[in-house]
Amino acid sequence: GIKNNQEDWSEIIQRLQNYLSAIEEQITLLKRENTSRPLDEAFCRPLARYVKHLEDLHKRIVDLTERQRSKSLEGFAEISTIKIDAGDIQRFNRDIEAQHRQFMMAMVASAASSVHNACLKGTRQAVLEEIGHWAREETSEAPTFWLCDIAGSGKSTVAMPAIEHWKAEGILGGTFFFSMSNSESSTTNKLCSTIARDLAQHLPELGSYIAKAWKQNPSIQRSSFNEQFRTLISSPLQYQQKRVILVVDAMDECKSRQQRQELVETLAAAARESKNFQIFITSRPDHVIE
Repeated sequence: GIKNNQEDWSEIIQRLQNYLSAIEEQITLLKRENTSRPLDEAFCRPLARYVKHLEDLHKRIVDLTERQRSKSLEGFAEISTIKIDAGDIQRFNRDIEAQHRQFMMAMVASAASSVHNACLKGTRQAVLEEIGHWAREETSEAPTFWLCDIAGSGKSTVAMPAIEHWKAEGILGGTFFFSMSNSESSTTNKLCSTIARDLAQHLPELGSYIAKAWKQNPSIQRSSFNEQFRTLISSPLQYQQKRVILVVDAMDECKSRQQRQELVETLAAAARESKNFQIFITSRPDHVIE
């Protein structure tokens, strides 16, 4: 039994390594694109918090494993051979994912605004007004808003205030941020579970329906993407009376053309079938999304 959870624990280690690599790559990118001044505090503060969280997480892991064995831990690599309780593994995974999403949101907003803050001020306001009008139009025949522009044009800078407004208004269902710099964020494999957790957090009244869906379909994550979306997102949303907005940012950074196609088709079908379901997408020009 000592290696029963080795595969799950190896996945946690790999996730930490992926996130740390993503941080290094993004810092390098920001320094290259913004050489005129140092990184602003809006980026540095969440970065410092995130790094500290990873350090605290490592300490908690070490303390946990030391309590489960009589002798001291010799090295980080040995952790993969220790049996960790499944509940602890799930908590670590949720903690890592939640912290990473918060950091990525702050990073995206800071990166875009630092480069485009001055030149896009007027244009950004006009686009925000258009987005706001779309979001308020509950009977709109266009349930999907696609914010499309070239790389570096400030799409995320425009999106973030809208997302925060929807969250404060209580109509934000969930968000997923694609990023080629991270293996988990460059595919749709985690999209449904991420948005389902967001739905339960932002709209507590849906929590019981989502939990029931998980319980009745314990192996749902091995099902097709369309089936996952219907089970974890579309079905629970049927019990929601008010409108809900889902956000998919940087869809073009989903590496697989087939996955992008499947995602677009699934979202389009879900929007057609529901009267209170709206989808906000940002991306670079992409023939698949068009």
